[in-house]
Amino acid sequence: MATTTTNNGFSGGGCCPFLLQVIRGRWFMISASFLIMAGAGATYLFGVYSKDIKATLGYDQSTLNLLSTFKDLGANVGVLSGLLAEVTPTWFVLLVGSVMNFSGYFMIWLAVTKRIATPKVWQMCAYICIGANSQNFANTGSLVTCVKNFPESRGMMLGLMKGFVGLSGAVFTQLYYAIYGDDSKSLILLIGWLPAVISLAFVYNIRIMKISSHPNELKVFYEYLSISIVLAFLLMGLTIAQKKVTFSHIGYVVSAFVVCFMLFLPFLIAIREEFYTWKSKKQFTAPSSVIVEAPPPPETAASKSDIEPEFTENIIEKNHQEASCYANICNPPKRGEDYSIFQALLSIDMLLVFVAVFCGLGCSLTAVDNLGQIGESLGYPHQTVSTFVSLLSIWNYFGRVFAGFVSEIILLKYKIPRPLIMAIALFLAAVGDILIAFPWPGSVYIASLLIGFAFGAQHSILFIIVSELFGLKHYSTLFNCAQLPSPLGSYVLNVRIVGKLYDREALKQVAAKGMTRSMVKELTCIGKQCYRLSFSILAAVNIFGFLATMILVFRSRKFYGGDIYKRFRDEMEANEREMALKQAEFKHVGFEVSILLMGTADAASKDVTLSLAEKKPKVVFVLGGPGSGKGTQCAKIVQHFGYTHLSAGDLLRAEKDSGSENGTMIQNMMNEGKIVPSEVTVKLLQKAMVESGNDKFLIDGFPRNEENRAAFEAVTKIEPEFVLFFNCPEEEMERRILFRNQGREDDNIETIRKRFKVFLESSLPVIEYYKAKGKVREIDAAKPVEEVFEAVKAIFTPKVEEVKKKKCRCAIL
Repeated sequence: MATTTTNNGFSGGGCCPFLLQVIRGRWFMISASFLIMAGAGATYLFGVYSKDIKATLGYDQSTLNLLSTFKDLGANVGVLSGLLAEVTPTWFVLLVGSVMNFSGYFMIWLAVTKRIATPKVWQMCAYICIGANSQNFANTGSLVTCVKNFPESRGMMLGLMKGFVGLSGAVFTQLYYAIYGDDSKSLILLIGWLPAVISLAFVYNIRIMKISSHPNELKVFYEYLSISIVLAFLLMGLTIAQKKVTFSHIGYVVSAFVVCFMLFLPFLIAIREEFYTWKSKKQFTAPSSVIVEAPPPPETAASKSDIEPEFTENIIEKNHQEASCYANICNPPKRGEDYSIFQALLSIDMLLVFVAVFCGLGCSLTAVDNLGQIGESLGYPHQTVSTFVSLLSIWNYFGRVFAGFVSEIILLKYKIPRPLIMAIALFLAAVGDILIAFPWPGSVYIASLLIGFAFGAQHSILFIIVSELFGLKHYSTLFNCAQLPSPLGSYVLNVRIVGKLYDREALKQVAAKGMTRSMVKELTCIGKQCYRLSFSILAAVNIFGFLATMILVFRSRKFYGGDIYKRFRDEMEANEREMALKQAEFKHVGFEVSILLMGTADAASKDVTLSLAEKKPKVVFVLGGPGSGKGTQCAKIVQHFGYTHLSAGDLLRAEKDSGSENGTMIQNMMNEGKIVPSEVTVKLLQKAMVESGNDKFLIDGFPRNEENRAAFEAVTKIEPEFVLFFNCPEEEMERRILFRNQGREDDNIETIRKRFKVFLESSLPVIEYYKAKGKVREIDAAKPVEEVFEAVKAIFTPKVEEVKKKKCRCAIL
């Protein structure tokens, strides 16, 4: 038996491991991804600098729309980045994207500023296609990675990620005003170097991690949402203020600084979350004295047989799936399971997605790309046109966040199919098109809001739908494939329809002045008629896409009516069980680890271990939802059968109120909404069992989850005699809790329902585990108290009667 001593705190090189944990942590990765995505929306600024390209290079509207189409082609054809992500690490994907971004936009800047000879049209198309295509590498590298790391929160995650992309246009506008002044040519240079630098800075932070649950996950996401909403309103306020008031250069610099501060604020949340994680590890996993006992017995043949068949089965299944990849193209799995690439692309669901993307994103891209010319044709000044672009960018953000968060809420609460949000977005876009086709004073402001909102919502919801219907195995390729109809729609609608009709109206105006096309350098149309027919067509196309999406809503209603996240919760639980068992084997090689947690001395710790081991106590786990009557029935069991009642919650609260160092630690964790580590609860139970002097225990409200169960068995080496499960309907439990009014802070309707959900998701797997071992005794807890106890007595009494009969037989003999 050897004793080792370790040092708590940050001394002795503790700061460097903490910094490493922050940099490699999941929250830092998310914050870095937000920053990358905030720089990945340069394509939305085409309406700002397209006028410079048109004037400098002498393009007509059709040529400019052709350039815009290649921009959309690059921005939406991300199959290359998806396939590259299938075979290379994430850092390489981001690196390639950075090089492409700088190369493409830098060449455009050189051409527009006349630093190189005027390129041919096909060369300009290639430059802008390469630059725009780089945003797919940012999407694939950061967005796809985050979705795979947070599959159960993908709606919120995608809403936030795409939301920051939606804000990028307004962010870049503030930055280029601060750095270059009102020089839209320099904006092209800015969107060339800045996104590349951001991706390179965080190239090693973005990586796929093993999925796991986090007690603060929802809270952190809402904090990120709050930051992004404040940033959106800040950008909107700055945009409006800069339109009404003339800002000095210093004013623009201050504005840009505030925007940058908001963009970096998520990193403070990341550091906070990692600090709490680090503090918990230092306090709970680094005891001052650990007595290492004999190693665990070697693995037996029986234990191997329990593991090997499952492992072999998984290998066989995996090989079978790989072998049948092409054979099952026309026999896809159920919705939500992992499709192969060809199974997904050839499915009816994907066909409907393609139609919706062609109509919705094709029309929206056309509207965005022509926004500058729309403002010009209606007589708006250049500053106001920039305002349209910024407002569209901001409402693009709101659409993305709405599609992510609101669709997640209505899906979980009402089981409404998520494609319905896309259908609504298509309808709103049609309304915006009508407002441009038949404008009145100020209607373009409303149209820019509607089209921006619809455009953003379609982007977020598209990525979510693809991940849900076709699985995450080939998500990096499939979500890029799903965007393919977008540039096709942009080409057909923008170049072949809108561009041609605009040039036709412009030529009519030139002819009315007695001039020919060769006599004017720039073909410009002025008046309401310039976009009337073309945007009426766009409105009709959006309505057709709306109808196609409603078909998808009808087809997927049964799928969305079920539990679409169950498989990921099962995977997280499996990961957590594995981690808990590993931690238990490593941390709890002896019961003496409780020295730190319980504040006892080395010798006392050894006595505790031996004392509990000698008693071989009988343990009954008592489980049931909040308000199921566990506490009442435990008191009766104690009175009639001599058990000692131990409530995990009461022990934690008592320790918290004791004022001890451990109590303060528990208080801090509860205040932060964190789950107290299993090790703490197990040690408190262990200490109470020894101090009770009894050998029969009712442990109430524990284990709450599989990690609790694994830690308890690993530390105490005790399995329960059985699990007493009080099964009670949720409505009855809610009524009881509200009626008892004990003054507890968590006895309010919102918190009660959250506790119900936690019980269903966390504790029921424990019950199923012991049920498979035949150790669950289920009680109908909805009955009156005395009837419930009669059922309880029937469970405990046979054991007592059996002992009495044995004593009687012995007396007779």
